[in-house]
Amino acid sequence: MASESTFFPGDEVRDREPEVGPQVIGGLLSQTDGRLAPAAFVAWMAEEAGNKGVEFLTDTDVFWLETSHRRVTKVVTTHGDFQAGQIVLAGGPGPLD
Repeated sequence: MASESTFFPGDEVRDREPEVGPQVIGGLLSQTDGRLAPAAFVAWMAEEAGNKGVEFLTDTDVFWLETSHRRVTKVVTTHGDFQAGQIVLAGGPGPLD
């Protein structure tokens, strides 16, 4: 990540911008022109998340989402069934090739 950018945890984002809600867990401030390279940013976020214990499953088909009370409770995939407090589905628009 470029040295001109600084990451702030959610509390510091709210200190800087009081209208930001509690659902925001962090923010990135670019000291230059407010732009960034999306691929580099996503790679950086993935590395940081991995350092904090997040597991990424690539090339994984999701067969089913089990729900309870309007929340996903289990994800059934080609790599097994998963349960977690939070689940992020980041499939994107489709294959790149």
